[in-house]
Amino acid sequence: MVAYVAIVSSPRLMLLAATTRFAVETLNNPKYLLYNVDIMELCQEYFNSDVTIDGTAMLNDVRDLGFSMDMDVQGERSFDQKKFAANANMNVVFLEVGDTQVYAENEMAYMVVPMLDNLSYAFDTDMNLFFKAPEFTSDIDQEWFNANKNNIIQLSKEISIEKVDEIVDENKWVSIGYKVTIPQGSGDFIWELLGVEAPDHDVVSVIYINPACQIRRMEIDLQDAIEPGSTIQSAKLVLDGTDFGKMYLEATLPEGENIISSVVRNGDYIFTNYIDFETQYFTNKGETYAATGYMTWEPINGGVSIEIHDMEITDSKGTIGKVYFRGNINKAHINHDVFENNTVDLYSIEVISWKRLRDDTEGFVRDMMSETKRRIGLPVDE
Repeated sequence: MVAYVAIVSSPRLMLLAATTRFAVETLNNPKYLLYNVDIMELCQEYFNSDVTIDGTAMLNDVRDLGFSMDMDVQGERSFDQKKFAANANMNVVFLEVGDTQVYAENEMAYMVVPMLDNLSYAFDTDMNLFFKAPEFTSDIDQEWFNANKNNIIQLSKEISIEKVDEIVDENKWVSIGYKVTIPQGSGDFIWELLGVEAPDHDVVSVIYINPACQIRRMEIDLQDAIEPGSTIQSAKLVLDGTDFGKMYLEATLPEGENIISSVVRNGDYIFTNYIDFETQYFTNKGETYAATGYMTWEPINGGVSIEIHDMEITDSKGTIGKVYFRGNINKAHINHDVFENNTVDLYSIEVISWKRLRDDTEGFVRDMMSETKRRIGLPVDE
């Protein structure tokens, strides 16, 4: 009890004790976001490498469409080329509608429908669609914490800690927030773990610790990680819960708009990996678009099998559409041009900015639906 009180009375020792509890307890908790995930393989061989995709997607309850469709999807993504290409063979009931091609490069996304006289769209997302993930050199596991025990103790002496505020959880426990600053030139073992160059600035985060010396929440300001010219003006990454089972990203966009994306690990399903997800886009016109659902995945030979369930896209008027996908993502080494089979000159397509699409989403979707109906011989509302 004396030792516990001594720890509680010292923020520096509280942080060290909370880090130890994280290493011993949280890493072995099925509700931990990265439980049973090889983070090093995920970043190096999926995010920062080449992959192929194949599977089946279904679209249901699409507003103004009046019917459902399914698609056989095949695609490939080259990280070095910063290109993605996918072909979706669409079917409505027993009628084959034809192929739809989807491409992406850098910040641009393209859609081409060859059987509609190469009807084409180009979208400027204003976001880097091929951002590089950290090149982890180790998994964040008990072995890593044991190997870096002395480094962690040394870093705890070098950081500055400043109390900022408090939060109260659902059990009415009060967690104290500490602004933790890693000075430039410190924490080399952390940057080595992440496979990145040591930053040329101080790194600041806010860590909330509860009375049981558990990390309750961690907030990381991503301002210094935003690329020059990006449409994202500011961003914050939050890891939440004593089990670190929830992560959400808050991003501020131009003109007073915001995006919040969250993923939550469901540890009750021990037979599979299960994550709930939600993304909300708040426009400056008072409209909110949302996408919610859940994803499950299992490792397979050479890749991973995934399912996206009950993904529903909504706005203030209700459901825009529902999506289901089941397929495989496989590791690959792509040596050819990912765009070699495209049927039009992608760079000649008129570009639709995200702002224009935002301001007339319904008009754009209505035009697309009209073209689809014409193609399969259904009457088109005037």
